[in-house]
Parts: sequence; structure tokens; C-alpha cells
Amino acid sequence: ERQVIHAHRCILACRCPVFQRMFSHQLQAERSPQELQVPFVLADTTPSVFLAVIEFIYTNSVTLTCDIALEVLTSAVEYGLDELRKEIVRTQSFRELSDLGIVSILQSDRLTLDEVPLIRAVREWAHVSSVVLDMPVAEVAQDAVRELRLFLLSPEELTTLERENAKDELIP
Repeated sequence: ERQVIHAHRCILACRCPVFQRMFSHQLQAERSPQELQVPFVLADTTPSVFLAVIEFIYTNSVTLTCDIALEVLTSAVEYGLDELRKEIVRTQSFRELSDLGIVSILQSDRLTLDEVPLIRAVREWAHVSSVVLDMPVAEVAQDAVRELRLFLLSPEELTTLERENAKDELIP
């Protein structure tokens, strides 16, 4: 599926390190202005995912659906858009992911989110899923909790996690 998406190269380059490198190489090649207007093809992403990335680059916010949340998160990591990556875990779409969706995100080698905000996001996801599925939080989150890298937490962060866990027993 191909779609022409118009965007300003200068804005893309200012907001995204990957585009900055891509476009600076084009300029260094001393191309004519006409050659610089040639569209570039991103074969590794769908139009809906790229449009969400563009929306974030232009507006600093993103509208997601459950269908593309994981792909947009992957693109955020690939394009070096740390703020988009953080924003995604705060969206309603993230909270509405299936248990398989959340587990696949947590298992991703490209996930570069600190554990504390990640645990917070999983906690919020588990609370929403618990209400929707009418199941206890711990039961809903059991597969996701197995994927959390708790060993990366500092002693202070573990203490805080234990205190928060006493309220909702996210982690058995």
C-alpha cells in the first residue's frame, strides 16, 4: 500500500534525528533543487503509521488506534522520537491493548523505555483491562508482569513499587 504524504523536510529534520541525517546527506551530495524535491520512499512503514508519526512531529501529540499503537511505538524507536515513545504509553489506545499486544510490546528488543514509567503504564493498562474484563488486576496482568525487567530497578524504586503494589497487587 503506497500513499503520497506531503511534509516539510525542514520540519522533519528539525524534529527527528533520522530525517536530519537522511536529508543532510542529500544536501552534502550537492544535488540540484529539482533533485531535492524528489519524494523519498519509506518501505518499512504503512501510511497510517507514518501519518501518526508526522502528526506527532508537527503537533507534539498523536491520535492512535489499537490497530497501529504497537507499530507507531516501533517507528518512534526507529526514528529516535523519544517523546513520541513516551507519549504512546500515556494514550488511551495503549490502555486498550489486548494482553497479547502489551506482552509483544514488552518483549520487543527495540523498547527503550525506563522501567518505572513502563511499570506505571502496565499498571494503568491492567486497571483498565481489569474493569473491562471484570477480572482481578493481578490475573489480567500476569503475562505482562512476567515481561517487566524488575531487576533493573534501584532499591528505592523497588521500595516504591512494593508500596504501590500493596494497593492493587499488580505483581504477585
